[in-house]
Amino acid sequence: MNTRKIILLTTFFIFLVLVLWYQKTAQPPEDLITTDSLYRFVPEDLNLQTIDALTITQPDGPGIRLEKKENQWQLPQWGGVPANKHNVDRLLEALGTLRGELRSSDHSILADYALKEDQALSLALLHNGTEQLHLLVGKGDFRNLFLRMHNSTEVYVAPGMILSHLGAYGGALSEQFWIETTLLSLNIKDISELHLDTPEAKAILQRVSSNQKDMDTEIDQDNWKFTQIKESGLTQAQMEAILLVLDQVSVVEVLPLDSPEREELAQPTHVLEIVAKTKTLRLEAVQGISSKLIREKNSPHMYKIHDTTFERLFPPVTIESTK
Repeated sequence: MNTRKIILLTTFFIFLVLVLWYQKTAQPPEDLITTDSLYRFVPEDLNLQTIDALTITQPDGPGIRLEKKENQWQLPQWGGVPANKHNVDRLLEALGTLRGELRSSDHSILADYALKEDQALSLALLHNGTEQLHLLVGKGDFRNLFLRMHNSTEVYVAPGMILSHLGAYGGALSEQFWIETTLLSLNIKDISELHLDTPEAKAILQRVSSNQKDMDTEIDQDNWKFTQIKESGLTQAQMEAILLVLDQVSVVEVLPLDSPEREELAQPTHVLEIVAKTKTLRLEAVQGISSKLIREKNSPHMYKIHDTTFERLFPPVTIESTK
């Protein structure tokens, strides 16, 4: 046997050894669970971006329904109040990657997993009124929980973090989890006037810049004219501080349509009118019996607002400011 044949045989032998080694060490055995071997709850042909409604219900207690209209998620049971788009997107994204390991196919033990119809939390995704996915969520916690498809008896165990995306805490749904908590967000550079009217004070803050460069200045006392309509001791600094709050006005929760507190906003005691480049907004508020309430003028959506945010939007006249 010449040297050339020896080299070829040696090379071929080494190649076979490497192939066997790869199959033994790099390739997972058939019984090893991998992402590809787990059950995918959302079919590959289902485009979650086409979902325009979803419902989350529980055996006992109120359910949640969200609908997408004109590219805006809303909650019809709250009179069409805007829903938190971030939370909806997070849920759909989590569902797209959700995988589960099969644990049982026995219909007789569904109750052991809290996956009977009258036990489980139900999630349905719809498009044009047609159900695209229906998932039942049973026993578990934020580490692991049991799931099954509505039309199947196969039970899977999956990561429990999906509960946080459903707004489910302690076995109950949080309705307020789905409410958009940002009432408005404005760029200071777009604001030209503020008109404040409260039981204590009435004043106007006007931008007096004469060129675009000055208009781009956020807050400079020389660029604003302060006028008190009602002498109260309110300062220009207090009015200018309102501009910073308008970057993001947050609310705590929305008032249900049947809430008696809604009547308190029929006669608002605090008004803030904001004149911006493209629109004029009017915030109406009141110090209610149990909480502070706010809404945009003529809006059916009324919210509770944190005390601190209320006082920053409608600064109280203190003893110090009257000196």
